[in-house]
Amino acid sequence: MGTLPRRDAAVFSLVIGSIQLALGVTYLAAAPPGVNGGGQQALHGAAGMFLFGLTYVYGGLDYLLALGSRGLGWFCGLVGVCGLVLAAAWSGADPFLRCV
Repeated sequence: MGTLPRRDAAVFSLVIGSIQLALGVTYLAAAPPGVNGGGQQALHGAAGMFLFGLTYVYGGLDYLLALGSRGLGWFCGLVGVCGLVLAAAWSGADPFLRCV
């Protein structure tokens, strides 16, 4: 939209992505093992955080290091496919994702 310089947006993306990755690690470390399937449910919960945190970090690095957007496009496509797989995995356990 032209209101924020791309370099500033890239730094902001790196900060947001890093925070999201740190929260994912903290969530996994704090999740009690063995409670209602503990480990697997914790991994499912953190997977979305890691996918989108890495996307923010990659987007920021893409601009700052002039990597070219082709790799970012492929990465975002992979994140989209993984998001669909995660939605399918969560649909059995989450009442909001179940079809009526």
